[in-house]
Amino acid sequence: MRAFDRFLGCEVNLPNVITPGRYRLKQPAHLNTEIMIDAGELIFSDGRELFDVGGFQGRFHKVGLTDKDLAKRDLIIPALTTLAQMIRDGREKGLSPLIPATTGELATLADLEKKLGDLMKHLREIDRSPRFSMHYEANVSPLSRAKRVAPAALTYLAAHSEDWHRRTISNVLPKRILALFSEDDWATYENKVYARLLDRLEVYLRRRLAELTELKGTYSEALNLGNSTHLDHRLRGSLCQLWGDAISVEETGELLKATDASLAEVDKLRKQVGGLRQGELYRRVPRGASVSEQLRDTNILQHDPHYRHLRTLWLLYQKRSSMLRSTPAEIYDLNKRLFEDYVVYVGMVLRLALRSFRLVTIAREGSQTETEFLFGEEKGTLERVETEWILRFHGASLSIVPILFFDQDVIPRGTLSTRSVPVFLFPAGQVEGQEKFLQDSAFILNPAEFYSLERIRSLIEPFLWRPSLDSYAKPLFKLPESAVQWLASNRVGNSSGQHWSISTPVLNNAQECIRAWLPSAPVNEKTRFEIKKRVSALQLLSTCRCCGQNSIFQARQDGFIARCEGCNLEWGIYSHEGKRKSRFGVPGVHSPTLETHGAWCWDMDL
Repeated sequence: MRAFDRFLGCEVNLPNVITPGRYRLKQPAHLNTEIMIDAGELIFSDGRELFDVGGFQGRFHKVGLTDKDLAKRDLIIPALTTLAQMIRDGREKGLSPLIPATTGELATLADLEKKLGDLMKHLREIDRSPRFSMHYEANVSPLSRAKRVAPAALTYLAAHSEDWHRRTISNVLPKRILALFSEDDWATYENKVYARLLDRLEVYLRRRLAELTELKGTYSEALNLGNSTHLDHRLRGSLCQLWGDAISVEETGELLKATDASLAEVDKLRKQVGGLRQGELYRRVPRGASVSEQLRDTNILQHDPHYRHLRTLWLLYQKRSSMLRSTPAEIYDLNKRLFEDYVVYVGMVLRLALRSFRLVTIAREGSQTETEFLFGEEKGTLERVETEWILRFHGASLSIVPILFFDQDVIPRGTLSTRSVPVFLFPAGQVEGQEKFLQDSAFILNPAEFYSLERIRSLIEPFLWRPSLDSYAKPLFKLPESAVQWLASNRVGNSSGQHWSISTPVLNNAQECIRAWLPSAPVNEKTRFEIKKRVSALQLLSTCRCCGQNSIFQARQDGFIARCEGCNLEWGIYSHEGKRKSRFGVPGVHSPTLETHGAWCWDMDL
């Protein structure tokens, strides 16, 4: 089956193992015979590993998520949903891409946790004095061992004379008899409910503990940003501003205290549940004894002073884990909505990155799907096309392809060039080696990542700077002699015969002369455009991207170097091992990283 591969940007044969959200169908088809997918829509998971799309069978790529990954997912999905809705409602202005204040609701104890703390004494009482039934089994045994005679004992004796001791005139004295032996039956329905409830609570509390630990880490990191001396002051200011736009410092401190309190309570509950799972009653109930989600109305579950509370906890757990009981169609719709929210969120971060770039001017932002901007005198656009965001500037384009989950084995290294993949969630085992994914243009981007804006900026800025850097000092050939003479007499660039190039920015008064001369200059339209572009590019290259002031600009044999004394930033073009390169950074800083300098330091090949 043919499908469009969003990662590679071309049509391919649908493979046997696919990543949900990567492929777009070319024609309508049913997913697993139940879910209709129209032409042009993406293939998402419906919760089942295997899939059948229009008769083509395969399986979804399984992403191994640890408890930490699941906890982070449970933290950022509500944040993403809230931010996406605010963007759709037109409240994007001043909106931070980090988790909003509403996420602080996760720091408080849930109803299940509060009720579990109140009812823990009843669970302990069930463990101490459980209800159980007597199970009787009939066996033939010596008369001396029999304590209770089975109802069929006389019938058995009449048919088995070998078990007689002797016969009298009136009766038979037995040697062995059919007796009833009792055995405690712990695996009653109510005790099965108790045991399976403890299993569910153990899983829930472990996940909840990981979620609160993740939330605490986020709040602690936010409070420590202001004291992070290892960060460049520009990056530190940007990160603090982003967090301040999301949650104030005072609110962060209060939420951190609430998270600590909830963390201690949930940890205590988890230990208590773990203790009950070591008790005699839990161990006597077979591990394979299952209970349906819908509990039966037994007298004990309804009226026993302790067992009746099992139903309350069971229902509260079901309410918290309703996703687990969703149908395949509901899971598919949830994944589809989550992906759409993520596409909207990525667009917001892209627009925020453009607005935060001092040398970019937003020309038109009439809708959430298209933005026009100016970088220098060149116009560019950011546009949503289906589920991708396309950045166009100076005849080139950069595709930003959002995806929910990603694995490094899915795409061979080096296959992504002009397509970048922001990923909602990386598995924890892959985050440590994320540098190699950055080489393939895949990176984490979600509301829990403080560096989301910096990662987008480090993607956009080199793309916008490249045309100006590529054209630096490159000569124009075969100019008319009169045009060369005018440029030479006005000291604009360097002239040699019919060749002309420019390697240093022109003064303001010279710029006015060039603008006045170009409309009537004795050159064709293409040459007129190239002269204007090179003069404008030099002016842009000599401008500090932090403060917007003119820099100290010095042309060199292999390029140039520019420095802003006020901002302590340095940038330029240099040659290394025969290759032309460009670098933007801070003087004296060796091997800067995204974590210490953000998008203020980067380099690229030209």
